[in-house]
Amino acid sequence: MAMTQVLLDVLARPDKPNSTRLVMTDEAVTIGGKSFAWPEIDKVDFGFIDSYQNKVYVGTSFTIKVGTHDGRKATFLMLSKSKGFFGGTVDHQKRDHGREQWSRAVDILVERAGIRIVETAVAAVRGGGTAEIGGVRIDQRGMSKGRLFKKSVPWNEIASFESKYPYHHVLVRQGDKTKPRIQIANGTWNSMLLPTVIRVFAP
Repeated sequence: MAMTQVLLDVLARPDKPNSTRLVMTDEAVTIGGKSFAWPEIDKVDFGFIDSYQNKVYVGTSFTIKVGTHDGRKATFLMLSKSKGFFGGTVDHQKRDHGREQWSRAVDILVERAGIRIVETAVAAVRGGGTAEIGGVRIDQRGMSKGRLFKKSVPWNEIASFESKYPYHHVLVRQGDKTKPRIQIANGTWNSMLLPTVIRVFAP
């Protein structure tokens, strides 16, 4: 009988053993005691944000989110706070360690669930249909968002994808420059998979 292989085991607060734990194995991801088998995950999100108060750095938050079609979801949040009595000083060692752990978690999440989600959407479009992913609708013509005030862009006009807080932007070519055409709120399920989708369809 094969044993489950642990790929990653991380605490939200390494100095607090009772803080939320993220465990990724070859079979499932568990966040705070909630387990999700890789095949049932159809929604993912991940990101990190540097936070400031009155222009003073106060810390960095790293997030990993998973969800399923039946509404189950969980979020792992890891914080790297500033150091010093008044804050403002980046704790590079803690921040770099947090970034490394978060990056490993993202790689595993994308490999085990994200690629499948993208492949499902791509297969639907190549079969002549449409797909909803990352807050936008995609088809063989391009990408669109919204209904009443719909914004559409053909694949051959898309230049790249830009991620900033609090919005992601799909950028289109304008001469030798680019400009935002479609705006997507940070935290939208599967929005961080859109760069992969764009690489598949945009020339």
